[in-house]
Amino acid sequence: MALFEKDCSNVPPPTSLSFLTTVISIFLFFFTVPPNFLICWAVCKERRKLLRNAFNCLVFNLAFADLIVGLIVLTISAYVHLLEALTTHPNLPVLPVVHVAYFVCCTASTLCLTAMAVDRYIAVAHPVVQRNKITPKRAVFVSTCIWFFSILLPVSVYFEVGFIKYAFVFANTIIAATVVILFFSYVTIYRRLRAQFQMSSQLQSGMNSDTANRKALEHERRIAKTFVLVLVAFFICYTPSCVIIYILNFCRSCSCVTIHWFRDLQYISIWVNSSLNPFLYSWRIPSLKEAILARIPFKRGRIGNQAA
Repeated sequence: MALFEKDCSNVPPPTSLSFLTTVISIFLFFFTVPPNFLICWAVCKERRKLLRNAFNCLVFNLAFADLIVGLIVLTISAYVHLLEALTTHPNLPVLPVVHVAYFVCCTASTLCLTAMAVDRYIAVAHPVVQRNKITPKRAVFVSTCIWFFSILLPVSVYFEVGFIKYAFVFANTIIAATVVILFFSYVTIYRRLRAQFQMSSQLQSGMNSDTANRKALEHERRIAKTFVLVLVAFFICYTPSCVIIYILNFCRSCSCVTIHWFRDLQYISIWVNSSLNPFLYSWRIPSLKEAILARIPFKRGRIGNQAA
């Protein structure tokens, strides 16, 4: 079956849908920008402490991508959909900007999760390699490559094929590859950590080396749990998005009203992921949580009183 894109450019979306998407965009803005900004700010202020390992560098990159989603994509989306609600046939030259920024940030966020999965896989399966080879400098290099690719692909392809067809390309390349890597990494991490804990539980000698090993293993387990939560959120948000993308590309009987509804739902399902990510990992990594709380005035005073 060939790809099919119905031309609904001359059919305005329902006013109720435009108002609903505007409200959701504004709502998600306040759950996306402040927490991701705090993460980026905290990491920049405590970069000597927090950026000493590659995983935190990737966390910062993910937070930055989600921050851009809030600052640019959600802001312009609220403006565009409000204009749609108030005007019958609005002239929206800014719409391609929303689409390109949307795909750039989605690609960057997805590839960041892929890089985090690879980092956790190496940390559990090959800890010596992870300590010696996976350095912060290499994480920065990977992050730079992620942004270069994330900008290059949408800019070079989107203007040739349009939103719906590019979304299909995005779902079958970036998202599909990410799902495979995430699934493989999760299965490997789960099996290795389970085997390591079974082995450590059998060793009850109480030696200092065993205690140190158990602490290191517990640290990896905590990060792995955090990573799994991020992955679950990814699947919950991206699965309906991919289903909708297939409907948009293959549904020949769908009306333009249905197309408009599906298109906005596809946006929203991805935006929700950018709102969830900071709450899933920032409060589960102790060093990052401490740095974030230190940036909040009333929390900073409470921490100071506890320290005193």
